[in-house]
Amino acid sequence: MSTTHRLMTIVVMFVSVSLSSQFAPSTVLGGATVQRRARLGAVPVISNWKVTKSTTIEGLISKHPTIKDGEKVTTSKISSKTIKENVIVETVSGSKYKLGQARKGGGGVGGGGGGGGGGGKKGGGLFKRSTAVGESLETTSEPATKGKVKAVKAVKAVKAASAFSNVDCTNAIVDKQWTIVKNSGSKSPSGKSRIYTACKVVGSELVGQLTGVPDMSTSPACAMEAGVDYIPDTQYILKCSSNSESMDREAKNYDRVNGPITTLLKWGAGSTSPTFVKKYSFIKAPSVNAAFEKLNRGGGDDRILVLEKGVCDLKVYLKQEGKVRGKELREILAAVALVCKGVNDAGLVWTDLKVENLVMCEGKVKVKGIDLESAVPANTNPVDYSPEACPPEFARSFISDGGVTFIAKKSYDSWSLGMLFYNIYNGRGYFENRGATGVTKALATKGFKPDFRDVDDDRLRDLMEKLCDEEPKKRPSGAGILLHPYFTKSGIGKWSFGGSD
Repeated sequence: MSTTHRLMTIVVMFVSVSLSSQFAPSTVLGGATVQRRARLGAVPVISNWKVTKSTTIEGLISKHPTIKDGEKVTTSKISSKTIKENVIVETVSGSKYKLGQARKGGGGVGGGGGGGGGGGKKGGGLFKRSTAVGESLETTSEPATKGKVKAVKAVKAVKAASAFSNVDCTNAIVDKQWTIVKNSGSKSPSGKSRIYTACKVVGSELVGQLTGVPDMSTSPACAMEAGVDYIPDTQYILKCSSNSESMDREAKNYDRVNGPITTLLKWGAGSTSPTFVKKYSFIKAPSVNAAFEKLNRGGGDDRILVLEKGVCDLKVYLKQEGKVRGKELREILAAVALVCKGVNDAGLVWTDLKVENLVMCEGKVKVKGIDLESAVPANTNPVDYSPEACPPEFARSFISDGGVTFIAKKSYDSWSLGMLFYNIYNGRGYFENRGATGVTKALATKGFKPDFRDVDDDRLRDLMEKLCDEEPKKRPSGAGILLHPYFTKSGIGKWSFGGSD
C-alpha cells in the first residue's frame, strides 16, 4: 500500500452491533447493553435447554439482570453433577441458573436426568472451548447412557472442539465480548492504528472476571482461559485507534454506504447486494484487560470498529491468482464499479479507491469495500490522499497549496476507478514501484494521460480511457459506467449483479 499523506494538520489513519449471535449471552444495541429489571437475588431461569458436548447449557434466558428475556444463551461449563428440570445448576465460575423445561431430546446428566445430553455436532458443534494445559475433557461419541467416557488430553480436545476452524484465541479480551486471535495483530500502513482478527466470546460469566482482574496473565500469547467458549468459524476485524475524529468519521461513513437510501439506489441499478463490509459495532471507550493492553503495546485506544472480515484483500488475491481474464475479470470489475457507485450514491467521495481497500468475500458477492476513513461528503475538502488513486487536478492542487483549496467531486473516484481497472487487469499498478513524490509530480504534469495500450480488450481500454479523461466533467460515473459496452455487450450486464447476500 502506498504512502498516505496528510493535508494540513489532519492526522490520517488506515482502515477502516456487536453481533448479537444467536447464542450470545447479552444483547448490545448502539454499544450499550440492554438493561432489564430483575428481582434482586432472583436466580435466572433457562428454558428450552439442552446440554452440549462441552457440558454447557444452551437455552432461552429469563429473569436475568442484564439479558433480555427470550435471548438464546450458552453458559460456561457446568460444575453441578445433576442437570435436569427444576434444578439449580452452578457453573465453574460460580454463576447459578434454574433449569426450566428441557428441549425435546436435550436430555440431562445425573440424578435421573436421562438422555444423551448435548445433541450438538461431534467435536463441540459451533463452539470452541479453551482448555488449560493438563486439563481433560469428558468426551464420547457413544450415548452417555452407556457410561462410556473418555479422558482426552487438552491439546487433542481443543483441536477437536470445533468442526469448522482450528483458529486459536488468546486471553486478550476487548469489551468483555471479543477474544483476539493468536498472531493476528498488525499495524496499518500509516502506523497509527492496529488491526486484529477476533472471535465472539459466548456464554461465559468468566469474561467479566477476566477483564476485571489486574493480571490473569499479561502474556497476550497465552491461550484463552480454561472454561471460556468462543465461536471460531465466524471471525471479525477489530480496528483500534485513539484518533476519535477519524474513527467517528469512518463509523458514520459505514452507516451512510449501508443505509436505506443507498440500498434503494442499488435496487434501481439492479443490485440489492451489499457493496461494503458490515459494521457490526462501534465501541467508544471499550473495556480491555491487561493482556490486550500489552498486546496493543500500551495504546490508549478509545475507539474500536468491529467489521466483517473478508477472505483477503484484492491485492493479495491478484498476487496469488495472477492475471484474471474473461468472465471472472468482468464480474470483479463490475463488482468494484458497484462499490464505487455505492459510495457516490451515499453522497460521498471515497478518495482512496485502490486494491488494498477491496476484499474478496465468500458467497454471491465476491468483492466488497473497506476503509472509509478518507471518504468525505461531495463538494468538500479531502482529508488525505493516496498518490496512485488521485486524479491530475488534485495532484496539481497538492503541489500548489497542499490541496487545502481542492473540492472533491465524484469525478475524483471515476479517475481512481480507471486506474484501478488497469491494476486489476495487469496485476500491477500503473505507477508500480514509484515513490509518492514521483507519482504526484507525474500526475501534475500538464496534459498527462495514462497509456493503456497494453490492455488488449478494446472495450475495456475504451472504458478506462473515458474514466481517466483529463477533463473531470467528461468522466462517466455511477450507472453510466455499468452501461458501457464492456459490460452490456460482454454478457455481464448490470442486471446480473442482483440478488442478496
